[in-house]
Amino acid sequence: MAFRSVGTNLSRLYLDNLCQLSEDLETLKGAGSDFVEIWPHHLGVILGGSLDEIRLRATRDMLLEADLAYTVHAPLEVNLMDPTSPALQRDVLDASLRFAHVIG
Repeated sequence: MAFRSVGTNLSRLYLDNLCQLSEDLETLKGAGSDFVEIWPHHLGVILGGSLDEIRLRATRDMLLEADLAYTVHAPLEVNLMDPTSPALQRDVLDASLRFAHVIG
């Protein structure tokens, strides 16, 4: 069986700044990746269950410029059965879905 596409995980944290993101995407593309798994909370676009619109625009522009396909992985910590913060858990999941919509 031949693989038609290859994906990889973008596992670095970009919380302080996004400077390295473009370089990392180009490196992954040059290595033959067709798509990249993105963790929006590693990019600093989800804050308190909401999307940071300014950071989101900058991130989206870099992702689109790289001309790769993306999959989005919601934070592993999301637990919709958590009785202590159900609204926050849902907000973080919703923000992850909205992020996926914005980047296409």
